[in-house]
Amino acid sequence: MTTEDLWRVGLTGSNSIFLAFVLIACYIFINKRIALNVFYLLLFGITLNIYLKEIWQVPLNPGVNSNTYAFPSGHMNSATLVYLSLCLHLRRTWMYLFAIMMLSTAAISIEHFHYHTWPDLLGGFCIGGIIAISYWYISKHLKLQPSQYGVIFLCAQVGILSLLLPFIPRFFWAWHFVFLNLGVNLGLFLFDKPSKLGNSSIIMLSIIFCASVMRHWNADLAIHVILQDGTVYFLCGTFFAFIAPFLEHCRNIMHRK
Repeated sequence: MTTEDLWRVGLTGSNSIFLAFVLIACYIFINKRIALNVFYLLLFGITLNIYLKEIWQVPLNPGVNSNTYAFPSGHMNSATLVYLSLCLHLRRTWMYLFAIMMLSTAAISIEHFHYHTWPDLLGGFCIGGIIAISYWYISKHLKLQPSQYGVIFLCAQVGILSLLLPFIPRFFWAWHFVFLNLGVNLGLFLFDKPSKLGNSSIIMLSIIFCASVMRHWNADLAIHVILQDGTVYFLCGTFFAFIAPFLEHCRNIMHRK
């Protein structure tokens, strides 16, 4: 492994797929309520980051192939939001150490590849931290179910993206996170018991069928591009909700043994 490969490994801490796996692991092995709430918060944070970039419009480095802006760093914003939220809610030493390691290596690696400057990274860190701390403080006084937080953040996402309607061709992809939120919320409502395998399978197949029809429905509509890719995210969300109760059931069996 070369030095350049090691730098690329450092980027893992801010990778969206890695953050998703962190939250899935938290859901299965630690606390599903915290994992779901932070997941919804993450989707909101990504949407807010898109809006803030559009307000400030700080250009990225010329060598970075992207149609978005630099400040604040989206990767650092998301990583800070997830790790700091987990630290505040779990309050475990290993989580503090893990968060420090992931955030520091991610920041150094992002700057090394000139994806962002240090002010971009600091901006992402501060905004992610503000969101995480604000949610942690609110959640101490406002005791809601994850599904209720999901609906609140879903409405907030739609509200933020509605402000970007004049630029909607550039932000089709941002609506994917709304569909992902909707898929997880609806899926967890439908698939709440691991014992209902037959019923859950029928419902899941029905959702896949309806989503497939919607994905190819009326290609002349302006929103077709949103629906086409958004349904994929919606299905990913519902599929996670479909398998989540069975993963929990397996975990409980392992704990009993």
